[in-house]
Amino acid sequence: MSSYSIAIQTFVHRFDKYFKPLMRSLCEARPDVDKVIFVNPQHKTGLDENYRKYMLMFASTCPRTYIISPPRVRGLAHMWNVCANYAQTPYVLNLNDDVTLLPGFFDHYEQMIAHQQEHGHESFRINGSFSHFSIYHQDLLDVGYFDERLLGFGEEDGDWLWRWEVSKGRTMRVFGTDRIVNHVDQSATNSENMNKYEGKYSKFNSDWIFSNKYQPDVPIDPNKPKAISLYGRPIQMRDGASTPDYYPTEKFYRENLHRL
Repeated sequence: MSSYSIAIQTFVHRFDKYFKPLMRSLCEARPDVDKVIFVNPQHKTGLDENYRKYMLMFASTCPRTYIISPPRVRGLAHMWNVCANYAQTPYVLNLNDDVTLLPGFFDHYEQMIAHQQEHGHESFRINGSFSHFSIYHQDLLDVGYFDERLLGFGEEDGDWLWRWEVSKGRTMRVFGTDRIVNHVDQSATNSENMNKYEGKYSKFNSDWIFSNKYQPDVPIDPNKPKAISLYGRPIQMRDGASTPDYYPTEKFYRENLHRL
């Protein structure tokens, strides 16, 4: 059994341009690695039936590919959590659907995993980005899951990294490679039918997290936890703010599945 699975979250407007070439490269390079694909509908319009049909047909040509798809749009935090839980490996390589993997990427990635085995297991970012990062599943149990109250897209990475840094007392490891290209697609179809900011992110997420969870514009209280995360300066949680325990039975499931 591989020490890692691969997870991708995708939607209709990236199917031909990005997703299909990415999947072909995955299936050719690592056919024996599980691939968990979350196919997200569009807000207000749902899942296009032709897209659903072609996605299932295409996915069936790639070994060890597992499709998840709800009837209504879900936020990125939810998709990351679900993919991580469905993957039954210690590590999950989480890839944006608008990346290109160059020859040799998996050799580099597996060297990163080997480094972890020698120096201690934990989640890590690749080239400093959450567009391509690796979740160590135990971190989700120790730190908590991505916050699913972020109903759209954006801020889920900074929130989780803040909690990770507070929990571990240090910054997360970053590994570098020149074997991946992040296209950072800025099409108008990103967050389609949602109120947006910065062109592609959900305004709801930004408004909610800084109104309800963090207070970036107040002096630091030396008696409360602080971290920099992706915010560029130390910030702290609001008094009384916390993150729900989204999947309290997942640890039990993993520890007891062998008893069935």
